[in-house]
Amino acid sequence: MTKTITCLFLGYVLLTSHMARADLVLSASPTETPEEGASIFEPLARYLSDALGERVSYQHAGTAAKYHADLRQDKYDLVFDDAHFSAWRMKRFNHTPLIRLGDDVSYTVVAHQKNARISRLTDIAGRRLCATPPPALATLTVTRQFNPSRLPYIMTSHSYQESLDRVIKGGCVATVVDSVFLAKHDKSRELKALFRSKPIPGMTLTAGKRLNVEQRNKIRAALLSPVANKSLKPLLNRYSHTGKVQAAAIPDYQGMELYLDSVWGFTLQTANTSRY
Repeated sequence: MTKTITCLFLGYVLLTSHMARADLVLSASPTETPEEGASIFEPLARYLSDALGERVSYQHAGTAAKYHADLRQDKYDLVFDDAHFSAWRMKRFNHTPLIRLGDDVSYTVVAHQKNARISRLTDIAGRRLCATPPPALATLTVTRQFNPSRLPYIMTSHSYQESLDRVIKGGCVATVVDSVFLAKHDKSRELKALFRSKPIPGMTLTAGKRLNVEQRNKIRAALLSPVANKSLKPLLNRYSHTGKVQAAAIPDYQGMELYLDSVWGFTLQTANTSRY
């Protein structure tokens, strides 16, 4: 009798464990509150569930630290975030990029027009740069231009607008902002450009090892279909300038993982390098 109960109990544990892991998990960098994240990504999760015939659930990581820890353990099946993290997952865990925003990204470093001591990018070495701390892509795009012993001093800002305002008011000598954002908020009378990055692929959705080739192809096709427009609208309204998505191509991400080499836990010392 005891043996039978034990076997039934073990069977129940295995069954419930399998059920608990059955959902495919979609996540993204937690730059929004859980409620805001749900409003953006749950419509996408429902759409992908229908497309795959398998439940996809959205999971908000809660904090950036938790999200980065989860990335390092490859806990998510589908992840939407910036190109450097996408490239890192491609290298480290053989994720496949499926779709990306239709807009390339570039970043511009600006300083106050009247600051005669600052005329080129190297002039901000050791000086105050208003920016979101690494591993923010905008900031890493700048810091990787410097000798590690001569980095700018990062003064934390929480938005591009805050950064621009602080430079204009003299709180920082420079900042780095999205180039499209800068163009829409013309400050050319007050600010001068020191550096503009090369174009970088837009935010990208990657798929992990629990999704086979057929499933990955289904997701890509479903998201590129006009039928996806309604489900993608909250995401595009939040993250895209053009309001479009396109198929992601692996070569476009080559070398982007190196942006994270200076970030703890993301140095690829033992990663599989067969993707490129």
